[in-house]
Amino acid sequence: MKPIPPLLSALVIAITASIARANGETEFKRGLEAFRFGKWEAAAKSLQAAAPLLKTGPERTTAFRVLGLASIEMGDDAAAENAFHSALSHDPTLDLEPLEVSPRAFNAFRRVKERLEGTLRVEVRGGTGVARVVLDGAEVGATPYEAKTKIGRHRVQLRTRDGRVTGLATEVIVRVGGQSTLEMPEPPTPAKVFINGTLPPPRLQPLLPARRTRTWGFVASGVSAAALIVGSALFFGASAPPRDDRAAFESELDGYNARVRAGGGLLIGGGLVAAAAVTLFALHREIRPVGATLSPDLPHGARSFGVRLSKRF
Repeated sequence: MKPIPPLLSALVIAITASIARANGETEFKRGLEAFRFGKWEAAAKSLQAAAPLLKTGPERTTAFRVLGLASIEMGDDAAAENAFHSALSHDPTLDLEPLEVSPRAFNAFRRVKERLEGTLRVEVRGGTGVARVVLDGAEVGATPYEAKTKIGRHRVQLRTRDGRVTGLATEVIVRVGGQSTLEMPEPPTPAKVFINGTLPPPRLQPLLPARRTRTWGFVASGVSAAALIVGSALFFGASAPPRDDRAAFESELDGYNARVRAGGGLLIGGGLVAAAAVTLFALHREIRPVGATLSPDLPHGARSFGVRLSKRF
């Protein structure tokens, strides 16, 4: 028997794979249609036959996902979890919307995803190679870092020895049973900027927000002015009751005392509010050093002191 030529063998394999893929796509569409009309057993049968024949990608992930949902509807939780496991093995970022599936299907999917893990390794290129690793906002260890991590999409940052988190977060996807290695540049070391051989003063800013202190200062000034005007009018404008008529004197004495007390209270209150206004304006003008800030525009993580340069033409 003559051996089959390699070219002919490759052609046969390609034709067979093409036919199998076409059959898989047909079964895939049939399974989705059956699922749409609530025919759970027919959907599960078609999707189970289609999934191995489909190309690795979104269609195969969808086939396993819908197969899991159909298995949930048939009451087969074990088959559903196996299907969800296969779907997450192809796409670890897959998720289910709780409003689009039944609570039973959502809980089964979450159970599977919570127990699946991969390995995440973070290394630092150059320098000492040592930094703290911040994973999804929480510090988890020092580089070189390697640990089991839940599958899916994660955000990684580095923290320097002085506690600063540097740079934008780098996104990494951890796959089922795989190892995701992330190499990141060493965080820059803080530097100082010297101008003509001297260190410029640190950038200054108001002790309190400028707009807030100024606004409340004007409000306090207006209230103080109104209180002083009304209080002066009541206190100094109140006329004493006539003493020659005892009955009129006694009837007007209480009103006179009330006006004097109200005027005096307004004068005292206006003075206190005026002092508060002066304090607010003083706080607005008060400045304190806040230190230098990291500037991404300067090389090697240099610190910017807000130096202003001017040029005359």
